[in-house]
Parts: sequence; structure tokens; C-alpha cells
Amino acid sequence: MSGPVPDDEAGLALEREQIQRAQAGDRDALRPILGRFGPVLYSGVILPRLGNEADAEDVLKDTMMATIERIQTFRFKGRSIYYWMRQIAMNKIIDVHRRRQRGERLVAALTVEAAADPAPSERADEAVIFAEERRINRERITRTLEAINPRYAEAIRLRLVEELPRRDCATRMGVSVGTFDVLFFRSVKSFRKKFLEE
Repeated sequence: MSGPVPDDEAGLALEREQIQRAQAGDRDALRPILGRFGPVLYSGVILPRLGNEADAEDVLKDTMMATIERIQTFRFKGRSIYYWMRQIAMNKIIDVHRRRQRGERLVAALTVEAAADPAPSERADEAVIFAEERRINRERITRTLEAINPRYAEAIRLRLVEELPRRDCATRMGVSVGTFDVLFFRSVKSFRKKFLEE
């Protein structure tokens, strides 16, 4: 091996044996593979693309779980399983970016504000109008949150207002991270529908 990813026959043969044992039902056979590639994926692939340790840790955990759950679908093609795991991680990174974009759009809806506070030189009536518009929008957001399912409102508050990591949100709500992701997606959808109706 020239590094953590095997590129020689002996390293690939050992990896193939471990995979075959895992596919035969010995899930412990994956431990050396997960232990070897986890740090490589985290520091070389996931964290640089997310820039957030909490999200990166979530993606690494999800990648490891997906590797275990999908090991039966892996087919050895003469190269390390690392590249298969890397693709799983990349797909999950894309999912995080999509959720962030949805979250950013919702945050924009939840915090409808003018680009900047009125400058001191602006007329007093413009400042009054700005303050009134902000008050109305905040009331509209509050009404919308009160109108949707309480669990949906809680998911939005935890993730977007308190800006907690997904894992912490899931813990607070007593669900798994995967269940929280589904709940949060439905929450955003419900909020958007009700907000537009308002």
C-alpha cells in the first residue's frame, strides 16, 4: 500500500476478503475498512466540502451506516471500496448543501427584513414605514409558525432559529437524525405553504 487506500495486489486482496466476509454476514469484518477510510473521508473529502464540523461528522456517520447497510450491493471491480464509499459521502454532501439552500430560503422568509437599517439621514417617515413593515412580517411569521403542526414549528425553531446541528435537533425531539431530516423537510414544506396562504 502506498497510503491509506490500497493500490497493490496484497492490499486489495485483503480488502476483498474482508468485504466477502461482511457480505457473508460477518459485519465485524468491515471494522478495519471503516477504521481505515473514515479519517481519510472526513479530512480529505467531507470536511473541506462542508466547512462545518458538526455537519461533517453527521455525513461521516451516515456514510459509515450506508456502507454497512448497502455492503451486499457492492461489487469488487479491482479497485478499493474506498471509491465506492467516497461516492456515498459525496451524495450525502450534496444532500446537506440542498438542505442548507432550503434552510437559507426559509430563513429569508422567516426574517424578512430590508437590506439595511435606514440611514440617519433618511426621512423619519421612511424609518417609520420600515419599522412597521418589519413588525408586520414578524407577526406574519409568528402566525404561520403557530398555524402549522407544533412539531413542525419546533423543528424549524431548533434548526433555523437556534441553529442547532441536526443531531442535537434530533435528540431534543426524541427521534433519529434520519427521522429529523424527514420531519424538517415536511416542516419547511408546511411552513412555505401556510406562509404563502397568509
